[in-house]
Amino acid sequence: MQVDYKPASEQVLKANKGISVQKLLNIAGSFMLLGLLISIFTVPFSLNEELQLYYDNRLVLKGEKLEEFLSFVVAAGFAYFMLVRLYFTQRRLFYIFLWLILIDSIIMVFLLYGSH
Repeated sequence: MQVDYKPASEQVLKANKGISVQKLLNIAGSFMLLGLLISIFTVPFSLNEELQLYYDNRLVLKGEKLEEFLSFVVAAGFAYFMLVRLYFTQRRLFYIFLWLILIDSIIMVFLLYGSH
């Protein structure tokens, strides 16, 4: 008995690129900022001693506090997405910004400690 061998047909395999790291970081940043914005509405909900859900009107952000929080979210979002973009385009400038943030944070620790 003789076996008849046939060559296998050539198949071209395409590599699945998937999602880039930059896109993943941008999606994660979007979810973090969305979570911060949702916290405006969810913080007033709390649990009491009997584990019952209640709404505390004292914790609702209003007026100036709301403006401050929204300006923080906008500034944090701008800084995050700017740093992600710089990391993938101009890495040296990215590290310079990180050093500036580090130095500013250390200075703020001493300024805030001295004011109390």
